[in-house]
Amino acid sequence: MFKKVQSPDTSKGWFYHRYQNTVKSDRTVYFIGPYTGKKHYYLPFLYLIQRRGYRVVYLQPINAVLDAFHPEWLEQAILQAQDIIYDDRKAVPRKSDYLVGVSLGSYIGLNVILTERFKRFAVVAGGAPLAGIFRAHYLFASQRRRLHKSDGYKHIDANWQKFDEAFKKHQLDDLEVLSFNSAADSMITEEKLEMFMGDLKNAGAKVDSRINRYLPHEVQAFSLNWRVAKIDSFFRD
Repeated sequence: MFKKVQSPDTSKGWFYHRYQNTVKSDRTVYFIGPYTGKKHYYLPFLYLIQRRGYRVVYLQPINAVLDAFHPEWLEQAILQAQDIIYDDRKAVPRKSDYLVGVSLGSYIGLNVILTERFKRFAVVAGGAPLAGIFRAHYLFASQRRRLHKSDGYKHIDANWQKFDEAFKKHQLDDLEVLSFNSAADSMITEEKLEMFMGDLKNAGAKVDSRINRYLPHEVQAFSLNWRVAKIDSFFRD
């Protein structure tokens, strides 16, 4: 069903497991997965979106994308995602294509659209400034402990904060965003989410933000698997 066409190798600047299906279609979905994500987490989504007639290119970033001791790798990963999508668009004829991002994948996707423009972008469990999440969430606790013994957050801020803000400098008038988030998300708080969505609208994007009241971040990220019909409808409208 899905063939692996690239494996990660940080020494070569490769930061993704890359998978593609073999469906012949003039509609392509580019899907960027979350931090700590794995292919089998999203098999329902991949299977169901394929059944609806989409060709799929799935990029799953490795954890090294957010290595506090190599903060420059985030930029390299964003550039690599841009390059992969650019090359694929150039090589494969299509009438329409769409972007899907989950958690970290939505953050990378938000920076991808600054060079690879999309009309429709589906976001699940994403949106808050990355530098702030790194400072607060338990996923990065061990890296934070190690940082206290070095230069602290100086190098992280120098490398990451520009990607928190880059979209604000672009005109996104042609972009429609369908976003699924949760008020119970301890990683992306309501306050930060509201600010982010406001900034996105100020940049010109048309945002449909759907917020439930109870899903923690990890479950919200998995929820992509049962939102296929809504995402397909969003892409087809």
